[in-house]
Amino acid sequence: MPKNATLTERFWEKVNTASESGCWEWTGAIKKSNGYGLICLPGKNHRQVYAHRLSAMVHFGMFDRRALVCHHCDVRHCVNPAHLYIGDQKSNAQDMVTRGRGRGQFPPGHVPHNAPRCNALVGAR
Repeated sequence: MPKNATLTERFWEKVNTASESGCWEWTGAIKKSNGYGLICLPGKNHRQVYAHRLSAMVHFGMFDRRALVCHHCDVRHCVNPAHLYIGDQKSNAQDMVTRGRGRGQFPPGHVPHNAPRCNALVGAR
């Protein structure tokens, strides 16, 4: 990618749209502590933003920076705008409860941090 590539060009370079699930998988940097994709903004300070938030800005336009960008698919590294929606803490918490992702809602033996990708019991490994 040329050094003068736009942020949008850099974004698309790191998106795999060929997933069977319909998710557009972020293939760039992933924040280890939470599994969300990251991309650096242009400039000298190398500020990073979440890739799914950048996808929402590219596809939906600007939104309040306090708003959350939530996933219908529960895949943290997904940047498909059809899988994203703008929400707030209340709607995100309600979605978590509805999907059984809240504290104490996981089946015994599952690791909550990995729950969106986990189909096997921890003890079965």
